[in-house]
Amino acid sequence: MDRYGCWLLILVGALMLLPGSADMPLLDRDEPRFSQATWEMMGRSEWVVPYFNGEYRFDKPPLTYWWMRALYWILGKSELGARLHSVFATMLVAFGMVAFAARLKRKPLGWVAAFGWLTCMQVFLHGRLALADMPMVAAIFFANRAWFELLFPEEGKERRRLWFWVLYISLGLGFLAKGPLGIVVPMLSLLLFRFAFWRKPLTWRSLKIWTGLPVTFAMIAAWGIPALISTDGLFWDIGMGKHVIERGVEAFNDRKVLPFYYLLTALFSLFPWFALLGERFRWVRRDWDATSAFLVSWTVVPYLVFLGYSTQLPHYVLPAFPAMFLWVLHVWQPVYVDKGVSRTGLVWFWSYVGIWVTAAVAGLVWVLGSGLAVDSLRIGMALLFGILLCMSGIVVCFRFRKWVPMFLCVLGIAVSQWVLGIHMRELSVSIPVSEQLEGLPRETRLVGVGYAEPSLVFYSGRKWEFGLESIDKRAAEIRASQEKGTDNGLLSQEDRMRQMIRQELTKELQSDQAKQTVYVLLDHEYLVDQMITEAWGGKPAGKRKELGLDVPALCGDTHSVTSVIGLNFARSRWSKVWLCIPNTIPSENQCLSLDI
Repeated sequence: MDRYGCWLLILVGALMLLPGSADMPLLDRDEPRFSQATWEMMGRSEWVVPYFNGEYRFDKPPLTYWWMRALYWILGKSELGARLHSVFATMLVAFGMVAFAARLKRKPLGWVAAFGWLTCMQVFLHGRLALADMPMVAAIFFANRAWFELLFPEEGKERRRLWFWVLYISLGLGFLAKGPLGIVVPMLSLLLFRFAFWRKPLTWRSLKIWTGLPVTFAMIAAWGIPALISTDGLFWDIGMGKHVIERGVEAFNDRKVLPFYYLLTALFSLFPWFALLGERFRWVRRDWDATSAFLVSWTVVPYLVFLGYSTQLPHYVLPAFPAMFLWVLHVWQPVYVDKGVSRTGLVWFWSYVGIWVTAAVAGLVWVLGSGLAVDSLRIGMALLFGILLCMSGIVVCFRFRKWVPMFLCVLGIAVSQWVLGIHMRELSVSIPVSEQLEGLPRETRLVGVGYAEPSLVFYSGRKWEFGLESIDKRAAEIRASQEKGTDNGLLSQEDRMRQMIRQELTKELQSDQAKQTVYVLLDHEYLVDQMITEAWGGKPAGKRKELGLDVPALCGDTHSVTSVIGLNFARSRWSKVWLCIPNTIPSENQCLSLDI
């Protein structure tokens, strides 16, 4: 490992994160928002305020857009160009973990910790997405590493000046990546270490807080002040008020707030390495030292910060994962290999792995044996269950020190991702819709009703109207009457909304404006699991968000109407949409021939 470790780590990272990243369509709803906002900033020569679909986007500070922008210059506007910054940030953390373990005189375990980081489920998912999470995690990692170096300098090596700059620049970059969390987590980690887990005096002077924090605040102010001025304070009001504070007190998608949510998600997020935790905990108290206390403080803080946060999403606690892997391996002892594991550890290991293997095998049988008519969907879901089996194989091979089979499992994941990416692209709805818009004049009005996915904006590169003003107004009236109790009660609110949408859309499609407007109208949606159950001969899948309009009959004379069927990845629903292109709109090629 001393000779080839770096190359092996790069190889593992490349196999886990790169295959399929250039082929998979943008999945999460925020992926196309970040990706398109970066492109629109480039088009506007804008560095301060992000835009999406021609309007302000206040969700996140600009670091991710800047990083993505640099990759767009190299690779062009593409899925890989949008995602590669997350891959780089993930690998930075992996190499940082190796360096930290070497600093603790445990470099061999650093390689294992980095390998665990790259192959755990939540990093496997988020380590490639076009989001701001991984840059923020990397900034928090190096900030916490700098705390440790300044408080416990390596004997005989005075590098305080270097770590001073690493600390306060990382804090600034953490804020510019994802807001206050990039500063709050490292600060609270230090306080929890001092007053809860270590409780011994520290050399606070070595941190030079009053000299360093102005550096951090100057970095933030260099962007924040121009952003506030150019938006008349909206960046703070919406970015902090709505996207940080409001999300903390209102549940996401009306889901119930569970007090132990993040502890439960560890069963999934830390898969497959959660299988080894049962044996590690018995060594914690015996090997407690300043390093363990520091790593535990770092691990605990993200869980404490989001304990009462209403928007519960598993990846929010990702900043804890590098410290968790380092801590678990810091207390690792040779007795694990020399004397075997305890009975409790074995039961924990095989129970956890057995549950996941059983679920993956059952999933394969469920999908492949269903006779589902859509080949790409059936194969894609089978590959996902195959990836779960390979990840289970990784931890089993690690447990028995079978390195060649373990590498074959990693290779199996890479091949599965590559094939999966191809099939997922074939299932996309937004991509074929956008391809049919090529050649239309840039000023063409585009409207999406029912199917209002941000991916349409990214793939078409055009401005969209999602919903219609008349529909939004009538919907507000129906909700108000329902809340006031003045509703007639004969129809449910959902039925009234559907009926109202049909009426308003019928008026819209028969108007003069419709003759110059392209429409994407959702016909209906299915839940994928219900489709598979139906393919087994079970209960027919129920339609979701069905508009019930005979679109070809409504606008067949004025529009060219085609249907597009595929998977809405952001909502995991099988969707059918109608694409209506006016016959009166000439393509750009037609305009060119007329000019000639």
